[in-house]
Amino acid sequence: MSTGIQSSLHNFGRATSFLYISIIVLLFGVFITAVYKLENYAITQQEKSFNDQQLLQTQITRRALQNAIDNIQRFAVDLANDDKKSTFIGALNKDKIKNDLAESMAFNPAIIGVSFYDKNQVEQFTNIENPADQPALSTNLKEWVSQNWIALNSSEIDLIVPSFHVKEKTQLFAILVPLRNDKGFQGSLVTAVDLNFLSKKYIAPLRSGQHGAGYMMNENGVILYDHETEIIGRNVYDGLHKGKPEIQRVDQRLLSENSGQDEYRFSVTRAEENKLFRKLIAWDTAFIDNKKFIIALSAPDTEIVGPIQGLRQQGIFLAVFLSLGLVTVTILFYRNTNKTLVQTTRRLEEEVEVRTASLNQIERSFRDTVENAGIGFYRTTPDGKFLMANPYLVRMNNCKSEEELIQTAQYNEENWYVEKDRRKEFMRLIEENGFVEGFVSQIKAYNNLEEKWISETARAIRDDDGKILVYEGTAQDVTHLMQLKDAHKKSEANLKAHIAAMPDLGMIFSLDGEIINIHGDQDLLSLDKTKMLQKSLHQIMPEHQANEWLSFIHTTVRSGCVQTKEYRLNIKSEPKVFEARSALIKDLENAPDRVVILIRDITQHYQDKQTMLLAMENADIANRSKSEFLANMSHELRTPLNAILGYSDIMQQSLFGPIENAKYREYITDIHASGRHLLDIINDILDLSKIEAGSYSLEEETIRFPVLLEETDRIIGGSGSAKNIEYVKGHIDDLSLRIDVRAVKQILINILSNAFKFTQSGGSVTLSTSTTDFGFDIIVEDTGIGMDHADLPRILEPFVRIGTSLTTEASGTGIGLSLTKKLIEFHQGKLNIKSALGQGTKVTISLPTERLVQR
Repeated sequence: MSTGIQSSLHNFGRATSFLYISIIVLLFGVFITAVYKLENYAITQQEKSFNDQQLLQTQITRRALQNAIDNIQRFAVDLANDDKKSTFIGALNKDKIKNDLAESMAFNPAIIGVSFYDKNQVEQFTNIENPADQPALSTNLKEWVSQNWIALNSSEIDLIVPSFHVKEKTQLFAILVPLRNDKGFQGSLVTAVDLNFLSKKYIAPLRSGQHGAGYMMNENGVILYDHETEIIGRNVYDGLHKGKPEIQRVDQRLLSENSGQDEYRFSVTRAEENKLFRKLIAWDTAFIDNKKFIIALSAPDTEIVGPIQGLRQQGIFLAVFLSLGLVTVTILFYRNTNKTLVQTTRRLEEEVEVRTASLNQIERSFRDTVENAGIGFYRTTPDGKFLMANPYLVRMNNCKSEEELIQTAQYNEENWYVEKDRRKEFMRLIEENGFVEGFVSQIKAYNNLEEKWISETARAIRDDDGKILVYEGTAQDVTHLMQLKDAHKKSEANLKAHIAAMPDLGMIFSLDGEIINIHGDQDLLSLDKTKMLQKSLHQIMPEHQANEWLSFIHTTVRSGCVQTKEYRLNIKSEPKVFEARSALIKDLENAPDRVVILIRDITQHYQDKQTMLLAMENADIANRSKSEFLANMSHELRTPLNAILGYSDIMQQSLFGPIENAKYREYITDIHASGRHLLDIINDILDLSKIEAGSYSLEEETIRFPVLLEETDRIIGGSGSAKNIEYVKGHIDDLSLRIDVRAVKQILINILSNAFKFTQSGGSVTLSTSTTDFGFDIIVEDTGIGMDHADLPRILEPFVRIGTSLTTEASGTGIGLSLTKKLIEFHQGKLNIKSALGQGTKVTISLPTERLVQR
């Protein structure tokens, strides 16, 4: 009590009677005692109620945050489960993965993105882009992966949550999940989470009042969130609460106890105020891996007891006026006390309404998440009756509403599971482990009994005695994944059957050269099959051979085309020759690309090929020997033949005097004609030999075709008139040609001489030209004896003659057309012969456009 009040009471007491003073003092003492006790009792009850409200609020917030964290963790783990991990192993379809992740991440906005690091710590995929306010995100991800890489390689580790990245403006953490298959560790999936998003969504709404505080820290005492952003990222042990033993004591409890209540004194020193507050605090803890999210809510007692403490001053004030009368003091006391209590109650009710609205908002947010989730949420009784189901689960069972599903559905093996005793297995696993995860079963949709496959994750909610109250869990339709898995098995079986039906050995490789499977004729293997499966090429053969086969596989992958390879290998000490053909198997959903190599024993084929090549080489040698022999013989014959032609020509012209005997002159003429014929044959043989020996070359020059034809006619034109055959010239194009004049003249002479030779007296031979898209055509038609269609291919072979009565009588060696064809081909031209027996022959010589000279 202040000195001024004591002095006033003293002066007032002296002015009244001693008795009245005694009564006043007695009543004043009773009144003050009652006021203090009532005040302390009200404060104690209000503080307890208020702190219980704070604890309840932190627990509700913790549940909401825990659910959000569990959903994020489940998202990260599901990415690496057996059904989805193949998406990240092998060649990556990055666009498809980004689209799939975008759909899943839409329900978890706190997830920044996902990165995949292969077993060499190389980032192979990410859909994370560094925002401007998070420049260190990529660096943090790499550091987290590097720091935890050894632990991720351990088969005992399912996930790791590294230390949080907490700064004033950015708060992040990540979930590292190892990616494994039957070959072991393949890398890690890293899910980056925006802790700031979670803090603003769940922690920020907790703060109320001017000096109230809602904040969050981790197990190491690092402040993860506070409305005073300058302390975010600081540690309570780094001097933040230095000189504040009560706060340090509360810090110890927050870090050592998962949930609780306490109080402490806290000073506020600001420009506008400098006060010491007594604060009430309640906290609860959410978890992920071995990391904590300690959620704390505190408020000064002035927000609760401030109005109640006013009773003390009012009581003292009323006591001063006890002298005016006991009744007046009593009435005023109770009146004002009641008024104060009503005001306090109203303030508390308003505070409760504000906090209840905040809790309702959190609950609505959680409800919206569940209602719009792309996965089924349910709650059932132990005997399988549905208590709650979200719209996804309702649609999966082809029901119209949650009420219809709850009223008609029973979650047991008779009405839900296709497989008998599946529900019992579900309950057994929960009884043993407390939860089930990735529990895949075939079910019957209630409304139309449509069979589907689902994957469940669930847990049991128990009472204090350990009795199961309800099951809570999720169910996701994985029918399409099971169908793809079944189709993959059928595809493997078909591939195995196809390979087994062929006389081949089939080997299936991964893109990095690991042997996945072996089918077919295993007698072609140099090692036992069991020693080769799941082994890399470097483990079963020398390095240089392994590198050759890896190059063969990589070429197949890059080109996407079938590759072939021949190689030799000793099988059971017997040398063998094999042919390998490779093909890329790709575009299989939820399955990595592979390479199949079919190996066939071609030893006999190779030996036959070598025998054939040897025979061809011998034939070529014989043919060259023949050509050399003919060329040598032709040269040997030309020397005496030139003498015969020269002397017979001198005698025919009677240069040294006349020959009187007519019979001698006839003999001389026959000798000269026979010699000339023999010389033509020898010249043809020499030209043919040069062509076959590859030593023939064209001596090209430019000449007008009418001029060339005129020179040819001087040589061959008389052959027609001698046999009474009409020689007709049709349309002749006046074109210039770039050709070997002697060779083309020889071509025309050979064709025309054959036409005259095999045309009977009274017939005709016609020569004409035309221009075509190919070039320039020279056409010779006769009305001679013709040929059978079956004989046409043979007449172009050297020394082949078609035997008829007329052709047998006609002279010739059978090399003219063969030589003609080769000379035409030397000019890049074509020879076409059409003939019918008894109806004549049509020969077309086609020279290409390149042989025409533009004027």
